[in-house]
Amino acid sequence: MKNRKIIIPAIIAKTQKELDEHLGKVKEFSELVQLDIIDETFVPNSSLDFDFDTSVSNIWFEAHLMISNPKEWIEKNWEKVDTIIVHFESCEKPKDIIKFVRDKGNKIGVAITPETQVHDVKA
Repeated sequence: MKNRKIIIPAIIAKTQKELDEHLGKVKEFSELVQLDIIDETFVPNSSLDFDFDTSVSNIWFEAHLMISNPKEWIEKNWEKVDTIIVHFESCEKPKDIIKFVRDKGNKIGVAITPETQVHDVKA
């Protein structure tokens, strides 16, 4: 089987209207969208910090959590997305978060900031 390449648009939105506008622009060419969840604490910006709706058909969603308390967000929003990407630096117990997400039936990924060494994640 050949490897298939896809474009995954990342969306930052401050309101549901803005999210819907962005999704309207990408839904014709993308089957997967990354939602950048930002809380102004982990990084200096904010995005999707409201009770958003992802009921757009034919799109899979991954949530890139650039937030300080990923478990709280996951407990509230796990059903809205298919994959959750947490930052290693924002998790007190990364293995617990990974298990928590998998137990919900979602896919899980771990991101690191440029300052984090890969060997720190493996430990």
